[in-house]
Amino acid sequence: MNENTPDNDANTDDDTDLRSIISALDDSVPRDGSWVQLTQYGGGPDEAKMTGNRNGYRRLGIELLQATLNDDSEQGFGVDLEYLVSPDSTINFDWFELSDTHSSTKPTNRWFDRVMPIGCLTVFAVAVIIFAIGVGTVIQWIAK
Repeated sequence: MNENTPDNDANTDDDTDLRSIISALDDSVPRDGSWVQLTQYGGGPDEAKMTGNRNGYRRLGIELLQATLNDDSEQGFGVDLEYLVSPDSTINFDWFELSDTHSSTKPTNRWFDRVMPIGCLTVFAVAVIIFAIGVGTVIQWIAK
């Protein structure tokens, strides 16, 4: 495949333009005083929040943009967050991976997910029936 095709030249030009824009952004937002804090406030990763100052969010965006220009995507890519993420964060990212395909990490249409609501409703219905029988038995016992 010829590397001097118009598409490759356009990508190179785009990367050069992006590099200069990202470099200008990097120079305009100071690292000193920039911070973000990542915390998990609930029982799982779906209950997390990010807090930070304005420059912290800007620096986070710049770091992610810089990482997209790296060529080491086979092994993941380097994002320098050590200076940015506060030490008391409860969430830390060890790995950033660039992928051209999206794969869902959540399994879809598992039999367990389909049966679970029916099982819960059945257990609830049985509990209500047992409760009603118990109340009826106590009322009959008191009425004697």
